[in-house]
Amino acid sequence: MIYQVIVTGLDGQKFTIDLCESEKDLQRITVQELKVKISAKISERLPGVTGKLLIFGNKRLDENDKRLHEYGIIHKSAIHMVISLDGGPAS
Repeated sequence: MIYQVIVTGLDGQKFTIDLCESEKDLQRITVQELKVKISAKISERLPGVTGKLLIFGNKRLDENDKRLHEYGIIHKSAIHMVISLDGGPAS
């Protein structure tokens, strides 16, 4: 069985990311590894887009060394990709 997550991209389209082939391997996958897999999949669709953030539930996946299972991510979990924008009131 292929363990996957479903990512909603910046354009609103959903796509799957293949993570691994066993539950044991799924426990080892890090946020950084997921980001690399997503970048490889979307590079042709959204070239040059920087500042991407990944969201699962109400949590930002911003700790690259943290494992996906520590966020509660399992097979077929839905992850949203958003753009980080600088902002706030001007001084």
